[in-house]
Amino acid sequence: MMIVLFMSCSSEEYSSPLKGQKVETQLVEAAGAGNIHITIGNKDLSNCKIISNATWCIVTVERSYVNIYRVEPNDTYDERQATITLTDMEDATTISFQVVQKQKDVILVENDTFDVPEEGGTITIPIKSNVDYDIELPSGNWITIAPGTRGLEEKELNLVVAYNNSGSERDGIVKIVGKNSKANAVIKIKQALTPRIEVEGERVTVNSDGGEVTVKVKSNVDVNRITSDSEWVKLGMMSKEDGFNFSIKLTISPMTIKGTRFAYIRFYSDTKQYNYILQVSQTGISDNVVSCYVHTLSYISGYYGSLSAQAHIKNDTKSTIYLTSVTMKTLSHTILSQNFDSKELAPGKSTYVDYNGTYIEGFSIIGLCCTWTYYSGGKEYTITGYEK
Repeated sequence: MMIVLFMSCSSEEYSSPLKGQKVETQLVEAAGAGNIHITIGNKDLSNCKIISNATWCIVTVERSYVNIYRVEPNDTYDERQATITLTDMEDATTISFQVVQKQKDVILVENDTFDVPEEGGTITIPIKSNVDYDIELPSGNWITIAPGTRGLEEKELNLVVAYNNSGSERDGIVKIVGKNSKANAVIKIKQALTPRIEVEGERVTVNSDGGEVTVKVKSNVDVNRITSDSEWVKLGMMSKEDGFNFSIKLTISPMTIKGTRFAYIRFYSDTKQYNYILQVSQTGISDNVVSCYVHTLSYISGYYGSLSAQAHIKNDTKSTIYLTSVTMKTLSHTILSQNFDSKELAPGKSTYVDYNGTYIEGFSIIGLCCTWTYYSGGKEYTITGYEK
């Protein structure tokens, strides 16, 4: 009886609950996790020992499952792996499996703020990343990706910023967004603008006649308001051209006094409260800018004399003058007197009258001179010139 009982007990072989079991790799996010229950078969596991080879992955074995009760966050930029080993203390049956924790997804840029001049240019942005990413550009198409940029392969992003013709400083946000990842980087781009208003010719100079003057204005900002500080300069309508450029007509009243007067046209822009001042100057008529003289061609002195002479007048003003009369005299004789019906003499031009000669008893050319009468700016002037 004793022999039979012994044989019966020894024939019952032990079968480990781990025998033939396999556990798939467990994937955990970078943020970490806790209380992940892994069922291994349907037998009691309480006689098994469990070991993790990584301090960041803490596990226990319960009666009916393995419990991963803490996986710490992965603050590194690399994926990491822990090996979990289960050993049956009865017969040393061992199985193992891996816990793989994903890396902390990251997109890093050395500088996240760029100041770009008005002229624009290319920005090179080194990128460090462990994920694929897309580039999101601001609206307006003033920032573009330079040809040849290859993202992850070259680890840098080249952006082309266009010339700033917007009329003001501008800001843009470029986003680098991970594909299938929450990783991202934000780059702020600020482009400057130096307001400029330029008038063709820099200043306006007119003569006493006044009239209309068209002023061409080149600007890179919106001109919101234009003023004149003098009543004799009236502002006309603006004619828009390309961009912020435009032209404007100025109507300038005639000047009926001598000297020079000034007016100031101010162009205002709300951009940085910028303004530009254009000077308008007008010069009135003056005696010393109209000259005249007598030129003696030939003469014979004696009891009977003859004379050939010309009386010249030159208009050196910037205004048209209108001749009304001329006389040519000696000390004792008026030898020529001629009237005109407001004969026009343009700026920079000259004219003359001829005295072709006659016989005059006791003729003398002593004191030979000429006197011209003319109008300009609504006023009458006279000028006298002598033999040259």
